[in-house]
Amino acid sequence: MTTTVPAGSKILIVDSETACRRWLATLVASASCTPLLSSTLEHARAIVRRELPAVVLAGLDLEDGSGVDLSAFIQQVDPTIETVLMVAHRPRRGHRRPREGDLRLPGQAVR
Repeated sequence: MTTTVPAGSKILIVDSETACRRWLATLVASASCTPLLSSTLEHARAIVRRELPAVVLAGLDLEDGSGVDLSAFIQQVDPTIETVLMVAHRPRRGHRRPREGDLRLPGQAVR
């Protein structure tokens, strides 16, 4: 499925990694859209309520929840908001490596 986002649209970027948020914000701005940034589920929910972005790009693993939680919230607020869940494969410092069966959470996202 291809979605065209008009210039000037607000795009919410939610990720616990600062570098990822900044890189995506640069990409969004280069497409003449307005990036809105958040690192937490709670803050992202507040932005969704206040700004009603056209698209949400959300990391699966957030500090205080998951992108799946955010997606469910967005569906309640405005089901027309497009949501894309992002999954990183590189382990962050201090985090354990993924084990077999760790795809349960991404699997929930597609249900």
